[in-house]
Amino acid sequence: MVDPIDIQLIALGDQAAPDARLAVIWASYQAETGIRLSDPPSQPDKENVASWLIEREIHGDLTLAMRVRRLVHTISPRADEKVNSLAQLSCLGCVSAPPFGDRISFAIRVRPFTMQTNPGIGGRLKAAITNDLTKRRLINSNWSGAVCITIVMLLAKDDSDKDVDNSVKGVLDALQGVVYTNDSQIQHLSSHKLRHQGSDRYYRVDARQVHPHTADIIDQRSLAR
Repeated sequence: MVDPIDIQLIALGDQAAPDARLAVIWASYQAETGIRLSDPPSQPDKENVASWLIEREIHGDLTLAMRVRRLVHTISPRADEKVNSLAQLSCLGCVSAPPFGDRISFAIRVRPFTMQTNPGIGGRLKAAITNDLTKRRLINSNWSGAVCITIVMLLAKDDSDKDVDNSVKGVLDALQGVVYTNDSQIQHLSSHKLRHQGSDRYYRVDARQVHPHTADIIDQRSLAR
């Protein structure tokens, strides 16, 4: 049997804002217990609601989870299509803020590099990214919240091999002040390396503004006991 709370949360969908999901919890708690919560709920309120939910999970059918389906490409005719499909894979852990908005995807047409091998590229790369995004009206340096980023590095057949982690650091630095204010805002980072038999080489970046992971935690002071 599916718990009524799970039914309501599933109906909202996996990209519902945390406030919308929490509203279901507050309303369900008040309806079942008859206890009125403060608006917004106080810390003691949150502790009581968290304990109530845990009891329902242990002794009932509540799961506070849902199955999520996503589109995954099974075959890519060309390397650039594979790059695009990897960049656009949905992160299942982050929720867009606002839903389905504030997302940009673009290519950086430079040979993949590391800061150790090309320390002077940072300023030039930032200027090139700013110019490109401005022309395409994608520029957005006002993102001040959490950010989820995917970077795909395409290497040509004659490029030397590169570590993924070292090869994305320079890109993240270049995006600072252009896409987001500070790279400390990055909540989730996915990176992929792909080598093909052609001569084309570049980075593909997909960035979106998301809700912080803590936004749907009811009792943020609690620890497992």
